Amino acid sequence: MIRRLVWLLVLLAAAVALTAVIGHVRYLPGDVELARAIQAVAPPDLRWAEWLTAAARWPWLLAPLVVSVLLSLYLCGLRAAIGAVASLGAVWFLDKVLRHLVFQQRPAGDLIHVVPPQAHGSAFPSTAALIYAGTFGYLAVIAILRAGGVTRWLVAAACVAVLLLVAAARIVLGAHWPSEILVSYLYGFIVAGVLLMLVPRRRR
Repeated sequence: MIRRLVWLLVLLAAAVALTAVIGHVRYLPGDVELARAIQAVAPPDLRWAEWLTAAARWPWLLAPLVVSVLLSLYLCGLRAAIGAVASLGAVWFLDKVLRHLVFQQRPAGDLIHVVPPQAHGSAFPSTAALIYAGTFGYLAVIAILRAGGVTRWLVAAACVAVLLLVAAARIVLGAHWPSEILVSYLYGFIVAGVLLMLVPRRRR
């Protein structure tokens, strides 16, 4: 328990430090190069990226929530399923708080390709990244650290694949820098780590 708390505090300190830096610069070192590389290998038809983005908005975000709740219930029981709902609520609240504390400009079209139209306001945090981290990220953490059997690794691998696709989607659309996605995911995993304490280990 103490070791887990220490790790959570370390991750939280890292997330807060990166958030403070993001609030004072246009982008972090490596953001432009990585974003260009991801855009260069992306297929020209970006409807998949737009679809993943739309799935993080109301009411479509209920779909990843339902997946997270049902699989959490199957893998680890009722507490894990309740935690899935709490996780989404926590990242939604966190998104509102961070947007009041930090402002970062959206990526500029002279640096990377930006697909219009883009949302107004701060680019940080990535709402889509937080929503997916609060659902599929939470499910991955619960599956790996609390579930048993081979199924947990299949679920975790699928969740990681979804998170990578979402990160790529927001970057190829020019909506966020990679660092914004990374820190948003970091906050989501911190939330999952806190809620993990309420879920007992279960073997299958």
